[in-house]
Amino acid sequence: LFACIATGLSGTYATACAIANELREKYPERRIRCVATRYCGGEACQMCWSLEISPVDSDIVFAGTDTNCIWKSIDGGKSWRNTSAGFNSMGTADIAVDPENGNIVYALGGTGGGYGSYEPYTGIYKSTDCGETWERVFNNPYYRKKNNKIIKFGKRNLSGKRRIFAGGHGMGAGAVYSDDEGKTWKTMNGISEYVTIDITLLDDKTVLAGTSGGVFVSYDNGETFTQCGPVTGESSTVTADPGDKNHWICGSGNALYETTDMGGTWTQINSFPDESGRTLGVSSVAYGYGDNPRLYVYLSPAHYPLRYSTDNGRSFTVPKKTVDCTEFIKDNSGWGGEPFALDRNDPDNVIVSFDGELYKSDDGGETYYASSSGYSGMRASGFLFDDENPQNIFIPSIDRGIVKTIDSSKNEEYPIVDYSPSEDSTCIRYGGSKTTLAAARDPKNHDRIIICIGGSDYTLKQSFDGGNSYFIIPGTSGNSTNFISFNPDNYRTVYA
Repeated sequence: LFACIATGLSGTYATACAIANELREKYPERRIRCVATRYCGGEACQMCWSLEISPVDSDIVFAGTDTNCIWKSIDGGKSWRNTSAGFNSMGTADIAVDPENGNIVYALGGTGGGYGSYEPYTGIYKSTDCGETWERVFNNPYYRKKNNKIIKFGKRNLSGKRRIFAGGHGMGAGAVYSDDEGKTWKTMNGISEYVTIDITLLDDKTVLAGTSGGVFVSYDNGETFTQCGPVTGESSTVTADPGDKNHWICGSGNALYETTDMGGTWTQINSFPDESGRTLGVSSVAYGYGDNPRLYVYLSPAHYPLRYSTDNGRSFTVPKKTVDCTEFIKDNSGWGGEPFALDRNDPDNVIVSFDGELYKSDDGGETYYASSSGYSGMRASGFLFDDENPQNIFIPSIDRGIVKTIDSSKNEEYPIVDYSPSEDSTCIRYGGSKTTLAAARDPKNHDRIIICIGGSDYTLKQSFDGGNSYFIIPGTSGNSTNFISFNPDNYRTVYA
């Protein structure tokens, strides 16, 4: 996008993405420890909101973001490229692959913004070439919202077609279903006014839905729903035991509930205490696959938030990261309620997003390693160059603070970068946030940097040591700016 703006190009968002993709492939960001392994990029192209491992071919994996459309891997998540041709929406709410035909993929296009944000290209998209190109088949509003899996494929009917379920976000038509391969869609009555968090198909007639208004069940294949959850009117995520359709697990607030009679009665089986002074919430629950499926829970906000249970939710194992990890943000361990994907063909294969960076597990979620090579596209708000050293560049960014290049003295075609000032735990912030709207570099002293940083609130900060440490400039808190400039004739004068 920066390239398109800088060169005065016009066109659709998808066109802009295509141009940006060419630049990403040629000039990926990567850290010095990743060069030897040819691990390129992976600096998180903004937050991930959907993940899907193809049930037909586990090497095919899809990831959807809030501002960078859809990404695809053909090597089991080792490397990624953007495949958004025809997908004109910025964000995604979910992605799902047909269980028998891997070329058929559906995705929900969202605004990339919060509730009430508008974009004319949101809706249900369909691909018939395994996610290479897309076409919108239904106009329906979706926005940036944490949810689990809300696209599901039913069994084939007598005419050979599946009922396709697509949850909603409480606007427009809401939750819908299609019986004609996505040509037309009908509303799922009883849940369309709520945000759908997850959908589970128990049999040919029974559909289970977790929503912002509680747990609902349908006995007519999703046409009408009635409430049956343990906590009425509260946001709930729910999953069903693959070996017993009467046994459900529900997450609401910081607690887990269990029913063994299809929602007739519920019992609280666990609650999650505060961690690091923060109250945890259950963002999603899901049973895995295999003979002894694990129960996964994603907590928010938490470090190492995706945890698993082998005793139906009574206790959980906190995962670890491998020692040799090529992640872009070294101490990144997750935070919000991000998506995860479970492999129907290999229960040990798990892919998850930790704070926008993709990780993979080969042991069912016990250990994870970075698997984001090529998954690039950090949104830059500017570039600060050094006239005396072209390898010395600062890049302020949205959500990611500021990154700087490393001068290896080897004259790379594109720079190696570092996450400044060191790792996520020490990244420069204000009010807990690190979006850097603007930055400027002293033309007389290139180690002096001034930035505007924050989130819901902003301030100006200044560094005199090349970005290793920053200090608030008195009198600037509570103000935001996307323009900072030094007077070239009098470097003591700064404009914002």
